[in-house]
Amino acid sequence: MKRSTAKQESFKKKILRLRGNSTACCICNDRFPGSLEAAHIIDLAFRNRLETEYVKDNSLPLSVNDAMNGLLLCANCHLAYDKKSPLITISVTGVITVHGDGLKTKSLKCLNKRKVSWAEHIGSKDYPSVSLLRLRLKWKVSDAGKRKRDMDQESEESEESDECEAPKKKVKTSKKNK
Repeated sequence: MKRSTAKQESFKKKILRLRGNSTACCICNDRFPGSLEAAHIIDLAFRNRLETEYVKDNSLPLSVNDAMNGLLLCANCHLAYDKKSPLITISVTGVITVHGDGLKTKSLKCLNKRKVSWAEHIGSKDYPSVSLLRLRLKWKVSDAGKRKRDMDQESEESEESDECEAPKKKVKTSKKNK
C-alpha cells in the first residue's frame, strides 16, 4: 500500500534537510532535481520489529519515519528496492547487488557490485548505520524467502561491465600539411 502524498512529502523533506537537499538518487547516482522519492530502509511493515530492536541497539532509529531510515531514490530504483522480493539490495559496506529480473534490465544490471556514493559515510552521523542496513537485508530479503545470503562476506571491489560504460566518442583527426 502506498503512503499518502502528504506523508511521503513530509518524509522526503526530513531526508532532504538531513542530507543537504541532494538531487541525486542514492542508488544510481543520476540527478533528478525535484523528482526524487523518499524510500524507507526499514519499511512500515516492520515498524514494531524496529522498535523492539532499538532497545538492543540504539544506533538504530526509533521510528521508521526517522530521516536516518530514508533514502532519496529515482522512481526506477525505488520500485526495484521496495519490491516484496527486492531486485536491489545494499550491503552493510554499501555494495549494491542486483537480483533476479533486475539483471535482465540494463539500467539495473549496470549497478551490480558498485558501491553507493555514500558508502564511506555508513554508520556516521546522518547516514544509515550498519545495523540498519543489516536488518533490512535480514528482514526484507529473508522474509521474501527467495534468497539466502551471507551478509558479512562480499566483494569490496566494483565490477563494471563494458556494456554499462558510456560509449566512447571517436575523435576525428585531420592531417593537413601546411
